[in-house]
Amino acid sequence: MIELTETNRQKIALVITLLNEAEGLQPLLDSIEAQSLEPDEIVICDGGSTDGTLEILKSWRQRRPKYQVTIVKRPGSNIAAGRNTAIRQCQSQIICVTDGSCVLDRKWLEIISRPLIAGDETLGVVYGRTVAIGRSTTGRQFSAFYEAKTRLHRNENELSSRSVAFRRSLWESTGGYPEWLTLAGEDTFFFRQLSKQAGSVFLDEAIVYWHHGAESLRKIFRQQARNSTASGELNLWLPWRYQVLFGIYASVAAGLMASVWKRQVAVPAAILLLAATMRQAPSLFRVKNKPAFVFIWLPPIALVRDLGMIKGYLTGQKIRMMGRKTDSRRRGEMRESDS
Repeated sequence: MIELTETNRQKIALVITLLNEAEGLQPLLDSIEAQSLEPDEIVICDGGSTDGTLEILKSWRQRRPKYQVTIVKRPGSNIAAGRNTAIRQCQSQIICVTDGSCVLDRKWLEIISRPLIAGDETLGVVYGRTVAIGRSTTGRQFSAFYEAKTRLHRNENELSSRSVAFRRSLWESTGGYPEWLTLAGEDTFFFRQLSKQAGSVFLDEAIVYWHHGAESLRKIFRQQARNSTASGELNLWLPWRYQVLFGIYASVAAGLMASVWKRQVAVPAAILLLAATMRQAPSLFRVKNKPAFVFIWLPPIALVRDLGMIKGYLTGQKIRMMGRKTDSRRRGEMRESDS
């Protein structure tokens, strides 16, 4: 293991994007101060907060002059544009990224940056682990569900910029986060671009605690619909998976409606619904410190999540088709102007 000193390590930037994070911002700032390795610079982009977030940041910067803190304001920008804006302000060559709803483990920055500091140029990205934190009963159940899902599927679709580090040169060569996306999904697209150019490693011990905010079934639905919009817009996550998901719930709905005339149809429809909503159950056994009623709570959470994913995917497909029509119309206008 390489011993880090001020003379042998590359400069490290901590990049954060914020929007109306006043309520949970102080724990993040406290966790930055507690890091075993201090960043050389901290660059924060605010997307137009109106809840006092900027005032808290400016006060913290004034009280902690030992940190080189740059605060950039970009009202109305999406999170991809915010991240790109912050990274452009960085002077460091190693970029560590997290979000405002997170709290960093004490050794997070040291652990996630170490492989890049080691000097292996074939390695360009280090992914850390996100531990979801819920405050309500539903939120804690959803946290266990999230933990099971991310441990089972550790790929670009499940990783996020809440806990990642990469070389600035790699960010430049890939064009950065996709600012043209309508909503979420910028992580997945960006990580796929990174994987084409450099190797990556996942470090379980580089932990970020994420207050996910999905504290009710309604909020779970909205969060999943938002996150899945990009999958439809980009045609990501293997479209057939969404088609299978849609087919399952369409079959369940048809079976339940048909049971009005033939009651025996309700039984296979109910079995199919239970099987679909309990498919995450085996991986839940691997989650430590599970809430007591997680398996009982799993079907409604999985159902709401799946329906949110389907809605988001269909919304994204609509955006994608509208974009194609716009591009086709523009090409037609260009041909007419050329003739």
